[in-house]
Amino acid sequence: MRLTSGGILLIDKPRGWTSFDVVAKLRGVLGIRKIGHTGTLDPFADGLLAVCFGRATRLIQYMEAHDKTYRVTVAFGRTTDTLDLTGQTTAVNPLTETERADLLANGFAPVQRAVAALTGITAQVPPLYSAVKVNGRPLYRYARQGREVDRDSRPVRIDEAVLEHVELLEHVQAVVRISCSKGTYIRSLCETLGEATGWGAHAHALRRIGAGPWRDSQALEPGQLAERLAGCPDFYSRLARLESEHLLVSPADALPDWPILDLTSGQAEALVRGQPVLMPSDPGAQRCLLAWNGLLAAVARCTTQQADAWRIRTERVLIDLEDLHGG
Repeated sequence: MRLTSGGILLIDKPRGWTSFDVVAKLRGVLGIRKIGHTGTLDPFADGLLAVCFGRATRLIQYMEAHDKTYRVTVAFGRTTDTLDLTGQTTAVNPLTETERADLLANGFAPVQRAVAALTGITAQVPPLYSAVKVNGRPLYRYARQGREVDRDSRPVRIDEAVLEHVELLEHVQAVVRISCSKGTYIRSLCETLGEATGWGAHAHALRRIGAGPWRDSQALEPGQLAERLAGCPDFYSRLARLESEHLLVSPADALPDWPILDLTSGQAEALVRGQPVLMPSDPGAQRCLLAWNGLLAAVARCTTQQADAWRIRTERVLIDLEDLHGG
């Protein structure tokens, strides 16, 4: 299933770029202004960023619910005001020789216990250096002014926390893989690990390796995408190149748990005209995708109207009369 004008791309965001930097770059590469991303990554982080352009931007609100997987390098023994390596040091806690010997003897048991305990976390307070808004202003603006702001905790879910590697350098450094719900702050989890061990910690490196059904191995860096589209004179030729090289993600893959209902031409036209559409069978879910002729036609909710028919109420329509009638 495809879109008439637009698509979803998997981009490997470079370290040092903001998520908006990626959008700005792709506006030039694709030759289209209407672009958005799902799941913001901090500038110091890299990895998988799903980017929607054209009509696919109407799907962003649904894709933002995807669970995420990260690989974070946790540096123990130093805390920072931003909870990552870009911030100012707020405390340093060097290990004694006895502590170093104990860690090597017990297989870094304190780190193992702290990582295992992460799956018990059910709520987080957003870090002060974040884009969460309080009274209409992002928290990081208060932080830059040295102001403390009351922040409400938010529910999160940590499905898995795996200690992949740990070593003793000047202090302990660990690589942890975390699978979690949207809205989870990995920097805050590093702070939690530092508190649990008593050493303090910050995020030294962070990579998003998974989002929803995708993995970072499927993603292209912005420069690689530009190379693949070299020589295409306009947006539609670029879109055709993306389709021919199988670089676009199908909307059905983006929302894999949603049923897909096929429309007749008459139903599709009714949908575009804002008229009610009835389906003869139970869609099996509250929300579904509607398809016509291999195209994604709409995102819809299904509400029963009578015993033998289901009424479809559209939330986002992604085709128009020109698509139905070829101009």
